[in-house]
Amino acid sequence: KTPLNSILGFSDVLDNDVENPLNDEQKKNLKYIISASKMVSQLVNELLDFNSMESGKVDIHYSDFDVFELIKESEEIVFKELQNNKNSLVYDSNLKNCIIHADFLRSKQILINLLTNAIKYGFPETVISISTEVKNEQIYISVENEGHSIPKEKHNMIFQPFFRGDYDHSKISGYGIGLSLIKKLSQLMGGDLNFYSK
Repeated sequence: KTPLNSILGFSDVLDNDVENPLNDEQKKNLKYIISASKMVSQLVNELLDFNSMESGKVDIHYSDFDVFELIKESEEIVFKELQNNKNSLVYDSNLKNCIIHADFLRSKQILINLLTNAIKYGFPETVISISTEVKNEQIYISVENEGHSIPKEKHNMIFQPFFRGDYDHSKISGYGIGLSLIKKLSQLMGGDLNFYSK
């Protein structure tokens, strides 16, 4: 990971060098470097997390936190992706003071992954919604998008590592580890992750 962080760090310096600005061709090439480095960094992080869970070495740090805070911080992380795909994100602003007991960073990792998938596999210029429901002292958080449906025969493969569906993978970043990873994280915190496709 250290070489990747170095590449991203030096790329950021080049991108923001006011005294020696890059020309258009250099900026274009630098953009590719940054994009590829972030993709590889994400894969490394997911593989490390996945390996840690397989060996039972994942630390969970429980705390009480507000669901609204979780959603707002997750929205900030995916804001640029939402803009690029011209999606809008809607959720109930009355969620304040809805407190849950879980690992905040891991919960944010789960929600960000779901939102990122909703953007990547959803149609441009559509609405992505987050809804919540409290039943039997448990909170259910749902992320819904508008995109191509998943064939029924593929439903049992969604949470398998490296499954990415029947999409043009050259246009969609990622390696198919995320959903498998966050399902395991959900289960480690006493929850679960499911999906529904119309």
